[in-house]
Amino acid sequence: MLQAVEAYWKANELFQKLDDEKYAAKVITSQAKAVYASSWIETNPAKKRDLLNKWWNLNSNALDSFEKIGDQLAIAATCNDMMEGSAVPVGSDQVHALHFRVHLELAMGILSTYQQKGPQSMDVRQTLVYLQQAIPHMQQHLQYMSMDPTRADMVKEGMQALNMLAQFAEALNKAQEQLMEQQQQEQAAQQDMLMQAQQVLQDRESMLKMQEIQKDYEVEMAKQNSLNQMRAQKTAVQMDIRRAQTAENLALSRERQAAEIELKQRELEAKIALEQRQRSQPE
Repeated sequence: MLQAVEAYWKANELFQKLDDEKYAAKVITSQAKAVYASSWIETNPAKKRDLLNKWWNLNSNALDSFEKIGDQLAIAATCNDMMEGSAVPVGSDQVHALHFRVHLELAMGILSTYQQKGPQSMDVRQTLVYLQQAIPHMQQHLQYMSMDPTRADMVKEGMQALNMLAQFAEALNKAQEQLMEQQQQEQAAQQDMLMQAQQVLQDRESMLKMQEIQKDYEVEMAKQNSLNQMRAQKTAVQMDIRRAQTAENLALSRERQAAEIELKQRELEAKIALEQRQRSQPE
């Protein structure tokens, strides 16, 4: 497409070197073609719209120039270009048979391409726009031609051709609907895949979070178990110390009681011995 833009601008430069009113109009058409080609590679919607408006205005100026010099073939060719964007009125003073033939050649060429290669060989939407403008435009030429009885056969053949083009437009419309439905299905499938991928990612993130929580819980439980073991060991040691102290206290108590009993026993024995000694002495 970039090569096409460059080619149109080079042709524009060549036509500008020719000092002729006819070629002056061709300068404008070359500029229009270059602008139109540029619109195809422009991605910014606002800039694309500006380019298409400029293209339309340039073609309108070229059409006026061709009409002034009476170049009917150039007028018809320019109308072909302009019908890719919008409706073009039919002038009553135009050579309708010539215009119809030029328009029909382009339309039938597009139809032939469709029949040979299918809808994938063309821009279906843009082709539909052209046919929606071209068919009524050509019908107007046939209406003017029908006023001339000598062109009855040509009008009849032209109507048959327009019927074929109408069927072609209907087939393209169906193809466009199928293409849009297919694109919607593909977009829906892509959306589903994206949602599934996001769900998998969320599941993975949730799993990682759960694993992290489980790990933290296990670490905390290990710490708690270790603390409990330390407390249990400390308690056991303290219990052993208390049991040992209790046993020692009991032993000391028994020894003290035994010593007290022995002391009392000795005191009793001494007292008895003293009393006996006193009794044995004479008065």
